[in-house]
Amino acid sequence: MQRLAIPALCFIFGCSSGQEQQPIPQPVPTESAQTLETPYGDFGQVQGYLNSINPFIQEVGKIHLEVNKAVGASGQATNANLALAMGKVLPRLKTAIGQFKKIAPPLLLAPLHADIKKLMVLRLNAYETTINNWNIEKQDGHLDSALVVKAENTLREANELIRKLNEQMSQVNLAMEKASSPPQTASP
Repeated sequence: MQRLAIPALCFIFGCSSGQEQQPIPQPVPTESAQTLETPYGDFGQVQGYLNSINPFIQEVGKIHLEVNKAVGASGQATNANLALAMGKVLPRLKTAIGQFKKIAPPLLLAPLHADIKKLMVLRLNAYETTINNWNIEKQDGHLDSALVVKAENTLREANELIRKLNEQMSQVNLAMEKASSPPQTASP
């Protein structure tokens, strides 16, 4: 039985700590209601978007961790164990993708949104490829080596995208912190 290698990399974004970060309320002058702007658009819209995607980020992270449990301390698992784990989470991932597509991101966060969706779809494709290959192995007695390579490459691409997404989310969170911090003024 061949083994399929999967690097154990956690999918953790800066906003997926499980605790919602609430912006610090800022006093608004009564004469003119000011809106806070970030490099990504209106603060309220960006915060609302981040709040709406956070459950999806958490769910995809949980799914990834559940699949990684099939990977032993050696960093490898059999195709059978992976296919079983992936088959269990596949409906949840499909549901998450379907619901995530319904979220409309602020214009300047559309590339981030597309990358998150791409990550989810890459994982889905890799899981389906692994499951299909396990079915081939059960039927024919051997794995299709091309499908093994395809699944590994797809998972590798997803893991590389995770690093990019972590950097992007870090930048967005930093911009949100800066926008919500009161300006420093000198006192006499």
